[in-house]
Amino acid sequence: MGRPVSPPSNAHTPPPAAHPPRLCTHAGSQTAALCLCWLLLPCASLALLAGLALGPALCSAVVTIFVARTVRVRAAGFALQFACRLGVIGATAATGAGHWPAAWLATHLAVEAAPLLGSVLNVLRLPEALAPAGHPLFTYVLQSHTLMHVLVGVGMLGNHFLALTRAAHVADTPALLSCARAHTATLAGLLGRG
Repeated sequence: MGRPVSPPSNAHTPPPAAHPPRLCTHAGSQTAALCLCWLLLPCASLALLAGLALGPALCSAVVTIFVARTVRVRAAGFALQFACRLGVIGATAATGAGHWPAAWLATHLAVEAAPLLGSVLNVLRLPEALAPAGHPLFTYVLQSHTLMHVLVGVGMLGNHFLALTRAAHVADTPALLSCARAHTATLAGLLGRG
């Protein structure tokens, strides 16, 4: 066997890729509100971000745990937080507080509206309320509860990719990146991870 061939000395090897800063690169059901607020308004005060992120979820939890006695009221509690997030998106877009290209705005609204639509379908028991009784398609496949879960999943997956897009925008804008890093350092200090 021969010796391994080494690359010619004039070959240029690219430098290793720099890792992008970790801002808020994932959005599951528990972190979607924080990611949304953090990435929409990275230079807002930490108290405002916490209020926008946690307020709707806490209101929804109070309604769901302490007030709701029926399925409809519980669903309204969940719909409340989606409606609040739609309000945050609308307010930041209308006031110019966030960077909103038209395609981003339309995509954000559609992604946030999907779980809200799922809640409405579940509360109204659509489409099975309109279907013939006992029809297997509406009993097992197109049941309102199943559609609600699918639409919530679409919203979560959409939020994940929108958070990645928004994080890339923040990472590419030095002023926004410095705000996000300052908030991250403050939060890490508060949590004892600094």
